[in-house]
Amino acid sequence: MEATDSMQAGVGLVGRIIRVFYAPAETFEAVQRGHSRMDWVIPILLVAIVGLGSTYMTQPLVQKMQTKAMSEMAAAQDMTPEQVAQQREMMKKVSGVTQTATLVMVPVMTFVMAFIFAGVLLLIGRFGLGGSISYGQMLSLQAYTMLITVPQNIVLTPIRQARESILITLGPGLLLDKDMLATYTGRVINGIDVFMIWQVVVTGIGLAILSRAGLGKTLGILFAIWVLYLAAAGAMAGLMPGM
Repeated sequence: MEATDSMQAGVGLVGRIIRVFYAPAETFEAVQRGHSRMDWVIPILLVAIVGLGSTYMTQPLVQKMQTKAMSEMAAAQDMTPEQVAQQREMMKKVSGVTQTATLVMVPVMTFVMAFIFAGVLLLIGRFGLGGSISYGQMLSLQAYTMLITVPQNIVLTPIRQARESILITLGPGLLLDKDMLATYTGRVINGIDVFMIWQVVVTGIGLAILSRAGLGKTLGILFAIWVLYLAAAGAMAGLMPGM
C-alpha cells in the first residue's frame, strides 16, 4: 500500500529511522500500514553519505595494501628493480583517477545494491515465505536495514585506520593472527561481523512482519543465505592478491 506521506502511517520518517536501531518491529509495522518514496530515498542517501566518508578516510589503506600486494607479486615473479619501479610509476599515474572513480561509485553502488537486494527479498518473501508483498515494501525494508551500516562504518573506520587494514570486522576475526586470516577458514571467520548479524536479524523482523510469516522461519532462511555468502566471499577473497 502506497502512502503519499509517511506521517499518515502514525510513525514519521525520522521516527522510523531512529526506531530501526532499537525497535525495528515498530518501523516495519509502520511501513506495512503505509510507505512512500522517502522511506527508501532518505535512508539510502544517509548510508551513501556515511559510506562515502568512510571510503575517503580509508583510501590510503587501500593504496598501502595494493603496494604491498604488488611487492609480493614482484618477489614471486622475480621482477627486476627496474620492472618494480615501472609498476610503481604506473600505479601512481592511475591512483588519482582510481580514487576519484571509487568515490563517485560509492553512492551509485549504494543505490544499485539496494535495488538488487530488494528484489532478492521480494523473491524470498513471495516464494520462500508465501507472503503478499510489493517491491516498494521490500525497497523500504532494505533501505532501513542498510542504516545498520552507519554505526558500522563509524565504529570500524578508526579501528581499520589503527590496524592499517580495510579487512577488519567487529567479530571473532579480531582474535586471529595474520597467518590464520590468510587461510580460507580464517577469511570465513573474519566475515562474521556483529553488525552483519544485527542487519540480518533486523531484516528478518521486517520481512516476517511484511510477509506475515513466522519469524523463526524467516530468520532461518536469511541466515542460511548469509552462511552461503560467507563461504563464497571467503573463496573469492583468496583469489585477490594481498588479501
